[in-house]
Amino acid sequence: IPLEELGRPRIDVVCNCSGVFRDLFINQMNLLDRAIKMAAEADEPVEQNYVRKHALEQAEEFNISLREASTRVFSNAAG
Repeated sequence: IPLEELGRPRIDVVCNCSGVFRDLFINQMNLLDRAIKMAAEADEPVEQNYVRKHALEQAEEFNISLREASTRVFSNAAG
Protein backbone atom coordinates (compact mmCIF):
# COMPACT_ATOMS: atom_id res chain seq x y z
CA ILE A 1 0.00 0.00 0.00
CA PRO A 2 1.58 3.32 -1.01
CA LEU A 3 2.03 5.83 1.82
CA GLU A 4 -0.35 8.23 0.08
CA GLU A 5 -3.09 5.61 0.14
CA LEU A 6 -2.22 4.44 3.66
CA GLY A 7 -2.62 7.99 4.96
CA ARG A 8 -0.38 7.50 8.00
CA PRO A 9 3.15 6.31 8.83
CA ARG A 10 3.92 2.60 8.66
CA ILE A 11 4.18 1.26 12.19
CA ASP A 12 6.73 -1.28 13.36
CA VAL A 13 5.41 -4.61 14.57
CA VAL A 14 6.59 -7.89 16.04
CA CYS A 15 4.72 -11.08 15.19
CA ASN A 16 5.04 -13.74 17.89
CA CYS A 17 3.19 -16.78 16.57
CA SER A 18 2.24 -19.94 18.43
CA GLY A 19 3.65 -23.31 17.45
CA VAL A 20 0.25 -24.39 16.14
CA PHE A 21 0.03 -21.33 13.86
CA ARG A 22 3.64 -21.88 12.76
CA ASP A 23 2.97 -25.52 11.87
CA LEU A 24 -0.43 -25.06 10.21
CA PHE A 25 0.06 -21.73 8.45
CA ILE A 26 3.67 -21.72 7.26
CA ASN A 27 2.71 -19.95 4.02
CA GLN A 28 1.02 -17.13 5.94
CA MET A 29 4.10 -16.80 8.18
CA ASN A 30 6.24 -16.47 5.06
CA LEU A 31 3.88 -13.82 3.65
CA LEU A 32 4.05 -11.82 6.90
CA ASP A 33 7.85 -12.01 6.87
CA ARG A 34 7.98 -10.97 3.21
CA ALA A 35 5.62 -8.02 3.77
CA ILE A 36 7.68 -6.74 6.71
CA LYS A 37 10.93 -7.05 4.76
CA MET A 38 9.37 -5.21 1.81
CA ALA A 39 8.34 -2.39 4.15
CA ALA A 40 11.87 -2.21 5.58
CA GLU A 41 13.37 -2.03 2.08
CA ALA A 42 10.86 0.51 0.73
CA ASP A 43 12.32 3.77 -0.54
CA GLU A 44 10.34 5.92 1.88
CA PRO A 45 11.26 8.59 4.43
CA VAL A 46 12.08 7.05 7.80
CA GLU A 47 9.74 9.45 9.58
CA GLN A 48 6.90 7.81 7.61
CA ASN A 49 8.17 4.23 7.82
CA TYR A 50 9.09 3.05 11.31
CA VAL A 51 9.83 -0.48 10.10
CA ARG A 52 12.59 0.94 7.88
CA LYS A 53 13.79 3.37 10.54
CA HIS A 54 14.22 0.72 13.20
CA ALA A 55 15.69 -1.88 10.82
CA LEU A 56 18.30 0.63 9.60
CA GLU A 57 19.19 1.49 13.21
CA GLN A 58 19.50 -2.19 14.15
CA ALA A 59 21.54 -3.00 11.03
CA GLU A 60 24.04 -0.30 11.92
CA GLU A 61 24.13 -1.11 15.64
CA PHE A 62 24.68 -4.86 15.17
CA ASN A 63 26.60 -4.64 11.85
CA ILE A 64 24.11 -6.88 10.02
CA SER A 65 22.22 -6.62 6.73
CA LEU A 66 18.96 -4.68 6.46
CA ARG A 67 17.08 -7.91 5.64
CA GLU A 68 18.41 -9.59 8.76
CA ALA A 69 17.66 -6.52 10.88
CA SER A 70 14.08 -6.43 9.59
CA THR A 71 13.19 -9.83 11.04
CA ARG A 72 9.93 -9.37 12.94
CA VAL A 73 8.24 -12.82 12.76
CA PHE A 74 9.10 -15.18 15.62
CA SER A 75 7.84 -18.46 17.07
CA ASN A 76 9.03 -21.10 19.48
CA ALA A 77 11.27 -23.87 18.13
CA ALA A 78 9.63 -26.85 16.44
CA GLY A 79 9.41 -30.05 18.45
